[in-house]
Amino acid sequence: MIVEVLERLKKEYNHYRSVLVAFSGGTDSTLLLALFKKLGKIVAAATVVLPYLPSRHVENAKKLAKLIGVPHYLLDGTEIMEVENFKLNPASRCYMCKKYIYKVLKDLAKREEMDVIVDGTNFDDLREERPGLKALREESIRTPLADLELGKDKVRMLARQLNLPNWNAPPTTCLLTRLPFGVKITPEKLLRIEKAEEFIMKILRNDRAAVRVRDYMDIALIEVSENYLREIFAEKDRIIRELKNISFKKVALDLEGYRRFKV
Repeated sequence: MIVEVLERLKKEYNHYRSVLVAFSGGTDSTLLLALFKKLGKIVAAATVVLPYLPSRHVENAKKLAKLIGVPHYLLDGTEIMEVENFKLNPASRCYMCKKYIYKVLKDLAKREEMDVIVDGTNFDDLREERPGLKALREESIRTPLADLELGKDKVRMLARQLNLPNWNAPPTTCLLTRLPFGVKITPEKLLRIEKAEEFIMKILRNDRAAVRVRDYMDIALIEVSENYLREIFAEKDRIIRELKNISFKKVALDLEGYRRFKV
């Protein structure tokens, strides 16, 4: 299947000399990076480092870009907080964020004379409610995986065939998804959410576990994959103590376990 995908990708992007990949370090964008590298294109990765992007995701992206052997641009994304009303965490936050990211990437592509910007959106993503897709279309960002009708399962299969270390990693999402819409974004809230998640990952001894700590007005609601619920219960006293130390007043556990798109 790799050969077929590479052939189709080569045909579609043959007239582009260079490719800039919007790189989150997730499975989708990592696969894109590896595929374009195999095609022999001039390819670079670019990560916009936003205030609500977990630092572990940034470090992971740096390691993956180095592993694949491509240049990796880390771009300052702090000005997103100056976008009108963004700090209020509106329902349109994903759209606003993607518009900002693509503007930053377009500036980079122009400066470095890169021919095309591609994004890791896959075919299954098109069927989901994703406000960022509107921004993607408006800014004319290409989506090779979606265009080749490669959904999540095929992406993981291809990533595994290419021996990419994150082929089975859980979805990467920003820290804003831990806050309800309309709750003001502050550095303090983002920091305590990140610290809480990192602590729980240490408890689980797995930095790739699907862990979310939702922040509901000083209540920490923990979500982990169902297979980790027993371990969370076993360490509940340590977890409660640590999360209260970082200013949460109450700590709760979602017994349904982690599910994508929970709010």
